[in-house]
Amino acid sequence: MGAVVCSISIIWAGFKMMFQHARFGDIANVFIGGLFVGCATVIAAMLIPTS
Repeated sequence: MGAVVCSISIIWAGFKMMFQHARFGDIANVFIGGLFVGCATVIAAMLIPTS
């Protein structure tokens, strides 16, 4: 699920920048939020000890 959300946010950001001439500041909230959702399992694995 996280990979899907991350992919969609990157595709959306790229579309806005390419075709609607948006600046990164205009799309940063959605882009960064999508990256956090996509990387949530990796971040959790780093924070929770496994031993």
